[in-house]
Amino acid sequence: MAKMWAGRTAGVTDPVADDFNSSIRFDSRMYREDITGSMAHATMLGAQHILPQADADAIIDALQGILDDLDSGALAFDPACEDIHMFVEQVLTARIGDLGKKLHTARSRNDQVALDLRMYLRSETNDIIALTKDVLAALVEQAKAHKGDILPGYTHLQRAQPITFGHHLMAYAMMLLRDIDRMQDAVKRMNVSPIGCCALAGTTYDTDRFFEAKQLGFDDVAQLETVPYPQLAAAYAKVAPAIAQSGGYIGGGPKKGDYFYGNPFDAGFREHAHQIPMMIGTVYGEFATFAPAAYDKNKLTAEEILEILKKVYGDNAEKVLDAFKEAYPEKNGVDVLAIDRAMREPTVKLAKLFAKGGGKAYLYNFALEFPFQHGKPAWHCSDIPYFFGNADLVEICGIPDVSDKLESEIFGALLAFAKNGTPDHAGLPHWPEVEAEDADTMVFDRKTEVKHNYDDKVFAEINKVLKPWSFMDMMADNIQH
Repeated sequence: MAKMWAGRTAGVTDPVADDFNSSIRFDSRMYREDITGSMAHATMLGAQHILPQADADAIIDALQGILDDLDSGALAFDPACEDIHMFVEQVLTARIGDLGKKLHTARSRNDQVALDLRMYLRSETNDIIALTKDVLAALVEQAKAHKGDILPGYTHLQRAQPITFGHHLMAYAMMLLRDIDRMQDAVKRMNVSPIGCCALAGTTYDTDRFFEAKQLGFDDVAQLETVPYPQLAAAYAKVAPAIAQSGGYIGGGPKKGDYFYGNPFDAGFREHAHQIPMMIGTVYGEFATFAPAAYDKNKLTAEEILEILKKVYGDNAEKVLDAFKEAYPEKNGVDVLAIDRAMREPTVKLAKLFAKGGGKAYLYNFALEFPFQHGKPAWHCSDIPYFFGNADLVEICGIPDVSDKLESEIFGALLAFAKNGTPDHAGLPHWPEVEAEDADTMVFDRKTEVKHNYDDKVFAEINKVLKPWSFMDMMADNIQH
């Protein structure tokens, strides 16, 4: 028969290789578990309308026939099959045609093997427990019969105290009781169904893992906490774009019907929300790369800066640079490459939308440059130590003549906002509210100041060249955040 991996080889494989890859000579003993698990899976597929009920019933009937034939000896195992799973699938497909292949829907060989092993070990362990209890009962009977028979008890290889033979036998009975306790604990730990994990992190089908687990006598279903994060992240990055494109919820944003009805850009704000003031902002380089720069930006000439920008913005590089220097005259021209396109624009838009409904919104941008990597623009969460008043605990935040003043400004704004509903305080210039069509932003930097619609032109020039920022595109670049 064809091998699962035959597409990777040419010609006929050596019998030694076939033998090395084959496990049916020993995993055939799990045929009952494999077939029972498959019947439960087919039942779930039908119940969830993943397969038509008639197809699910036909598969279940055929599987029952295979199980009966194996039990009676009417069907023999085929040693040419690599394992019991392939054997059952081969016989099923031979009996009901291509319909048999649908049994593999929403299931991987990975979770199928794990399921069979757990069911087999659970059954075998329970059998061993039952046999151990038989031995235990025999020991107890013999202990009763010899409770009056005296023999010497030893310690340190010397006779110490007189005991009875019955007492001696009960010592072994206690050992067996501990063994039974350990085995029962093992059964409890293994009685968790892996089915539904599929190859790694589940399936896009609307399966019911708990239904299937209950069918097979499991107490719970396996979770993913033991899977290394990089594997989970890779799995998420693989499926998230397809889910998002179909309109599904992938986390990270408002969930329709949960905390509030949909994204404010689509559904607006609830009426009572406008009674609650909002202080909202971003950092200059939210998703700026964490890798060291390939150059010292402070040593670049104007011509070199422009050449670097042309690689990203093409013929529009000069206009981008001019707009950037107008918005941030104190920054190096290459810093425009780190500017936050993910959060800044939608945050301004959100604040204006809130103001349009009558709410009070106060907008900020944390734009500090940190003294490492030749001047690192502020990145995700780099503003938090200043907001919480503990910048002295974060080494990178200890910038002489800057950090104390900036912390006082930012922490003071947070306290004032929490107390009064406005971030205005004596240590800051007046912080205006955002208006429906205009946005004043408090720019926290070495020199903190209010700027009016100051970076609109920068984004307008960038957006002429680059497509809108997309979280899905970022995930496709294998960026973990």
